[in-house]
Amino acid sequence: MFLGELEEKSYDESKAKNRVENTVRNWLSLGLFLMSFFLFGCSSEKEIKVYRLAKGKELNSPDLASGEHEQENLPIPRVASAGISWQIPSSWEEKPAGGMRKGSFSARGGVDISAIFLEGNVGGDLANVNRWRQQINLSPWSANDFSEAVVNVRTELGEGQLVDFATGEFSGDRIVAVLVPYKHGIWFFKMTGDYRSVEAQTDAFQEYLHSIHR
Repeated sequence: MFLGELEEKSYDESKAKNRVENTVRNWLSLGLFLMSFFLFGCSSEKEIKVYRLAKGKELNSPDLASGEHEQENLPIPRVASAGISWQIPSSWEEKPAGGMRKGSFSARGGVDISAIFLEGNVGGDLANVNRWRQQINLSPWSANDFSEAVVNVRTELGEGQLVDFATGEFSGDRIVAVLVPYKHGIWFFKMTGDYRSVEAQTDAFQEYLHSIHR
């Protein structure tokens, strides 16, 4: 009996030892995984910060002033009416402004970009958005539809509202526009084209919007 108890005790101690060793190995594996994840995350964050710093450099920065490629990618400053200025992404082509358009541009894929300033209330935001929806054969929004779809944005001119709609899900004609009340009127910055071409210009459109100032 005593020998059997010793064997059983020895077996139990061996099992306990194995459990401890397995637990230690598991924690070590988890520690190595977290360490590698942390290092990778730090590396990715560093790359993102460098990228943002490069995008945010002044136009007269020595780093940007040297090199043919950098020069080609510099935005082109322009002055609009109604007391505001902007910079045009280098990939856009400027077109003659006329009529209600204070700025008119085109981008790859047949994308049309316009900057329009109208005095007064001009019928309200919903009425203007529904006119755009009619341009691409979409049914009008109700006031509730508009309030659910609109996204509030902040610009150098003040608070604005962004709308984004298309004739199909990830396909068809698409309009992305920002409406910004300014002084005695309202600015409309609008981009129109087929879905994928507009999607390809969203970064440039944001760059353009961020460049607008008094």
